[in-house]
Amino acid sequence: MGEIITARILSANIKAEHETAQTTQQLSQTPASKAPSGTSPEARAAQLFSATQQLATAEGSKSNTEQPLRLWQLALQVVETKKTLQTEILAKQLPPELSVGKLLTLKVLPQQGLQVVHQPSPETSLENTLRPIIQALSKWLPLQSELKGGLSNILAAGQETTQSSPPLPAPVRELAKQLSSAILKQADLAQPEALKSAIKDSGINLESKLLRETKPLSDIKPGQAVSDRNPLTTDSNLAQLAPKDIKALLMTSLSTLLSHLQQSPNQALPKNWEALVNWLTQQVANYTQGGHPLAFPSMHQTGTSQHQPSTQLDAGEILRALAQAISRIHVNQLNALQQSLTPAPDGTNTQVWFLELPIQGQRLDSVQIRMEKENQDDKEKKKQQARWKLILAFDLEHIGPFQSHVLYTDGTVSATFWADQQHTLKLVNSELPHLRKGLQDWGLQVGDLAVRKGSPPPPQTPISRQLIDERA
Repeated sequence: MGEIITARILSANIKAEHETAQTTQQLSQTPASKAPSGTSPEARAAQLFSATQQLATAEGSKSNTEQPLRLWQLALQVVETKKTLQTEILAKQLPPELSVGKLLTLKVLPQQGLQVVHQPSPETSLENTLRPIIQALSKWLPLQSELKGGLSNILAAGQETTQSSPPLPAPVRELAKQLSSAILKQADLAQPEALKSAIKDSGINLESKLLRETKPLSDIKPGQAVSDRNPLTTDSNLAQLAPKDIKALLMTSLSTLLSHLQQSPNQALPKNWEALVNWLTQQVANYTQGGHPLAFPSMHQTGTSQHQPSTQLDAGEILRALAQAISRIHVNQLNALQQSLTPAPDGTNTQVWFLELPIQGQRLDSVQIRMEKENQDDKEKKKQQARWKLILAFDLEHIGPFQSHVLYTDGTVSATFWADQQHTLKLVNSELPHLRKGLQDWGLQVGDLAVRKGSPPPPQTPISRQLIDERA
């Protein structure tokens, strides 16, 4: 089969098959180690550009019958071993944008020597992977709204004190009952299994569940779980997941409400998904979101102001709440996907998951959850180990804005807690000894446990240049 290697071009010359007055033509600049003193990087870059343009002109001026067979003489450095190689490869086997510093993927063949394997560059592959995600994200981002506010209005539709003229459609009342049953209750927060089920059914994994129901895992491609298609596409599996999965429940309810409105005389409300997107886009044309639009958790959404559900609702308000809640969950999925794929400035990637978990007590609250997984090299153990980070952000009654940042690596856990209100800081400080003992009882080594006043610095948010272009 032949070994596959990656090599960087150190220098390259083009050579004709038959000797001519000019047997070789320099393609690129002299390697940096041999560059004349005083030559600026800009001058060397200009020389490289000029030589490349001259070569392209010379190649294009001759027909295939007149042009002799050409060879590149290449000096290469293998990336993995730093070994230097000298080789000659036919020009037609090489990519046209050849230049010093470019990486080539080569196959080492016992008889033929080195053969170029034509593969897209990592930059091109990443750009192609991110493009549909960024396009979808730029479309959904302006349509979203705070999840807690939208769900509060939907739950209010099921209360007898809520008035509506004309009366709300029957599907809306039924949705409110189902949503109330699906949302995690405050009393169940201390139950690990209930919390695990709530996270699983928060909507973050809905598309993955649907794909697993319809095709084998081997056929699922990266990035396929979240797409830019109509989210209301009929799927029998979606209806089966709806009673528990919040996103599935919102999507099926929105589809039912749109079908109901198709038979309504009200011409002001949209009757299908495409019309709904246009209608909602017009309503939120001046939408602005404080802070970084992709920052998660977003503390401006967990501030001191609390949403009060309306007691005067109509079908339009419920339609808007459904569409914006679905958009919010969709944006969280797309945002986590693009941030996981976009490398940080140091070239590393961190796998992230974003979700919002609604919690029902005397009022509806929500917890924003950010999970990060980064693989780090352990030089002592000569292997990679995972570094986990868990961020919880919420604004509960009598607690105020609060965040916890928990780090876990190889059996050691540490945490920092942030709060605004003085009585909350005092409460957390008093509970730290119990927390430390509980973690130790689980067999964990406990590092620093700190409590700080105020808000933490926002998490690093890698953002693709493509999103800036799309948003512009």
